[in-house]
Amino acid sequence: MTTTDVLLIGCGAMGGALLKGWLMNPDLQGPFYVATPRRESVTPFLSDTRVRFVEDPANFTTPPRIIVCAVKPSMVATVLPAYMRLMNEGTLLVSVAAGLPLAFYARFLLPQAAAVRVMPNLASSVGAGISLMCASRPLSGEENSVLHHLLAATGRVIPLESDDALEALTPLTGCGPAFLFRFMEALTRATQALGVDAEIAADLTRALITGCGTFLEKSPLPVETLRQQVTSPQGMTWAGLEVFNEDACLDKLLTSVLQASFMRAKEMKDAYGS
Repeated sequence: MTTTDVLLIGCGAMGGALLKGWLMNPDLQGPFYVATPRRESVTPFLSDTRVRFVEDPANFTTPPRIIVCAVKPSMVATVLPAYMRLMNEGTLLVSVAAGLPLAFYARFLLPQAAAVRVMPNLASSVGAGISLMCASRPLSGEENSVLHHLLAATGRVIPLESDDALEALTPLTGCGPAFLFRFMEALTRATQALGVDAEIAADLTRALITGCGTFLEKSPLPVETLRQQVTSPQGMTWAGLEVFNEDACLDKLLTSVLQASFMRAKEMKDAYGS
């Protein structure tokens, strides 16, 4: 068992996903303090004795080892000041807010404390996520071990050197689940257009994606090779791929999608980081 007290600020979609991932790992002893004005968001987790609900930060007196800020970017500057008294030089302040650079968090920390940006994704809730991570200063061996152990409970951890590296990968790993789900919605509707029942189309689309994901985990081959293996010359798959390949329409679309997400991060930095 590893004992690391964690204060989680916010228990919305991403905060809840992280907490689910942590609680799946019996080696993480916690405790996990969850600070939010809405007890109902924490209620599903309170059956686990490692979880403690914190309604008012004024009632929380012991500085935790790790503080995880999981509120919306627009709320960070408003919410964090209430927790500044809990931050000492040994504090690891971890933020999952998109768009806010490491320099933004210096105002909340003592000089030797560390700010860490982490960009997890939805699959963190089942221990299969990807967490991008970069820090405001080099972490000590002990700090890195404690934080990595916590994040690894939710999936793969990818240390990065800078905000820029994290921002460039976030459209893929952070936003990517929504893009995949949107593709699944479109694939389901396209199948219905062939006369298939909506429920059957949705069920088989889900089975297709999860099955391919399991297959990819076990295959060492590049996806390009796998795509070629599935495509018989002049066959049904070939005919469908020809539509994707017309004027590289799929490549152009996805480039535009990721660039739009990337640019939105810059807009959020300007709007909320000052």
